[in-house]
Amino acid sequence: MRNGPVVLWRLAQIPYVNLTNAYWSPLARGRQLVPEFAWVRLLGVPIAQALFRAFQRVGYMHHAVPINRIRRKHGLPGIGNDFRAALMDGDVTCFADWPEIVPPAPLPAGQHFIGPVPWSPTVALPPWWEQRVHGVRQRPLVYLTLGSSGPRNALQEVLDGLTGLPADVIASTAGPMGGLRVPANVQVAELLPGDAACAAADLVVCNGGSPGTYQALGHGKPVIGVATNMDQFLNMAAVEDVGCGRLVRSRSATAAVYRRLVPASRWQDSCREHSARRRRSCGDCAAPADVRRAMHAYRCPTAVPSNRSP
Repeated sequence: MRNGPVVLWRLAQIPYVNLTNAYWSPLARGRQLVPEFAWVRLLGVPIAQALFRAFQRVGYMHHAVPINRIRRKHGLPGIGNDFRAALMDGDVTCFADWPEIVPPAPLPAGQHFIGPVPWSPTVALPPWWEQRVHGVRQRPLVYLTLGSSGPRNALQEVLDGLTGLPADVIASTAGPMGGLRVPANVQVAELLPGDAACAAADLVVCNGGSPGTYQALGHGKPVIGVATNMDQFLNMAAVEDVGCGRLVRSRSATAAVYRRLVPASRWQDSCREHSARRRRSCGDCAAPADVRRAMHAYRCPTAVPSNRSP
């Protein structure tokens, strides 16, 4: 969501449907973890987390300043002192989440859960796909994708951790593969159809963002989220708290962490049970009926008041 276009839409009285995630709401009750800022490694996670918690509200206020400035410049009311209010702005605000993953407080009027909105690229399958994915399997299959936002060194740490494990791996790099050390048990392509890969895999390792995690959970698969930015940490904290996955810090986790997590069956079995239960309760993805219900509740806005002089 970009605030510049939102201001234009408000001034033009164009109805605005905001598709976002519930964990960004000021009403969300999830854990707030410090992202992988450069200074986290210098201070260590415990100290960085304490500082983040102490100054988090100041940070939200700081980010709200330019949003309030541009809105008031054009005669629109400000959003207050929490920039997350701008992320909730919409005539209709739709949350692409399962409510059982991000337990909501009572939602204000105009806010609705509609479920995940799935997307998977249409790409040519690599030559090894049929044998690795649909062939007779004697070992678990791991699907690895850190997307375009995953740090390159984090991808290499995961690959190093997978080396020699009793598992087969299919990996999507979302970028050039040059320079990567690829173990013998890993097959790599630049892009893979994520939905089909999640359906085939026994375990999914992703960047912790909501699209990848819901793709895995929609197929009842346990997920390891290798998180870097704030969005990924908010999402994976919620996923971990309901027992559907494990959160790993992208810049501090070593290959040893993945060598320990990937073969461990106990936590993965528990995650499968939790995700299957929530899938039965919430459905796979955004339901047309939920979207229609959200839109039906919408009422056209009245004219936007202006503080500007004629």
